[in-house]
Amino acid sequence: MPYEFLKAAARTGRIEGYRTRTVERSVLQLQALVDQVIADTASDTPTPAVSGETADPSTQQPTTFLPRPEASESAPAAERLQYIWLLNFSTRWNLESELAQRWVGLGALRTALDIYERLQMWAEAALCYAATDREETAKLMVRKQLYQRTNPDSTGDDDTWQGAELSTLPPDAPRLFCILGDIDRDAAMYERAWTVSNKRYARAQRSLARLYMQEKPPNLVKAEEAYKLSLAVTRLNHASWFAIGCIQLELEKWEDAIDSFTRTVQLEETDAEAWNSDHPAGGSSISISYDPAAIRPGSIHAKLLRLFDENIIPLITHSPELWLLVADLEKWRGRPSQALAAHEKAWRATTASCAQGAYQMGEEDKWNDIVKATETLVRKGYAVYGGMDKETEDGSKADEPELVAKDWRFKSRSAVRGILGKGKAFWDGTEGWSRLDTLLKEVSGN
Repeated sequence: MPYEFLKAAARTGRIEGYRTRTVERSVLQLQALVDQVIADTASDTPTPAVSGETADPSTQQPTTFLPRPEASESAPAAERLQYIWLLNFSTRWNLESELAQRWVGLGALRTALDIYERLQMWAEAALCYAATDREETAKLMVRKQLYQRTNPDSTGDDDTWQGAELSTLPPDAPRLFCILGDIDRDAAMYERAWTVSNKRYARAQRSLARLYMQEKPPNLVKAEEAYKLSLAVTRLNHASWFAIGCIQLELEKWEDAIDSFTRTVQLEETDAEAWNSDHPAGGSSISISYDPAAIRPGSIHAKLLRLFDENIIPLITHSPELWLLVADLEKWRGRPSQALAAHEKAWRATTASCAQGAYQMGEEDKWNDIVKATETLVRKGYAVYGGMDKETEDGSKADEPELVAKDWRFKSRSAVRGILGKGKAFWDGTEGWSRLDTLLKEVSGN
């Protein structure tokens, strides 16, 4: 099979495997790809026929999805092997194991089981047996990889494999011990998996912690210790941080619970349940004694103001509501010029966002928003701050006070007239038009 076709077909199947509408097609495509690879890697020697029959090479050869290439169309194997390590190729057994995993995802456990047994992937095969209520078969399959025969002299397949542990365990022994622990609910198997892995297989401690939590009553202390051991190996396990945080809440270890839930939301910031659990932990942890005289009441205000100036206000662009809040903040700080500037920005933000709807589309709600924003600018902005003394940069009073906006009446008239001129075509004679006309008379002194 051409290498490019193999990679393209495999990649297409993997991409489509994550969509509900195409998952079945991706599995069938991967199945056809695996069948093609098996046919390409099979021996060219025909399978011997049944005794008394004549072998037919056309029927004994494996079927293929694509026609077999001619000898002249393929380079010799010796030449192709020179480039094998330059290619990111997938082996036949890797493709088959991926196919089996896809069948498991679709619930076709029997099909996946046949593949796992052929590949001698005993852990996956045992999980398939356990999922189909054949736990005894799964247990015997796992024990066969870890223990000697019950009777050393027996050779049959009906052995229970209750003998001594093998002197040389397979590489996936920690996982096999954990599967035995899952089937028998045996804590000793999880402990053995932890020991065999040289205390590096975190799944063993997680399973042990869940087993402690299922006891009646739950053994919270041992469960917490098991989760701590697992997190010492896998620090980025989101579920473990959340679980240990819940245990620490039950044990009333508030500070530890806060740390655990903080790490949980750092790993998954959209975890609403972790955020919700962090709140009661924080509320319980702050019940401490303190000396009010030792706390500087002004420090928090200064930090909040610096936060607004440096981080929040630069992010505000087209939100009139936020600019009006900034105006109130600047008024509280005794900075009338900055408060008036915030009112002007709020008015400009409103007129910019509502201009098309009010002046071109005839949308009355947009027109009313502009009218209201103009009234706010004139009555709560120019009329309030225009006649005030302008503050200095250091906040002190100047020797020769300067008004914030000595021409505030002119600016008010200009703002109102500009809105009336733009809205005359649509809104002349409406309630909003009358309100602006009244406002214009107020600032004109009529």
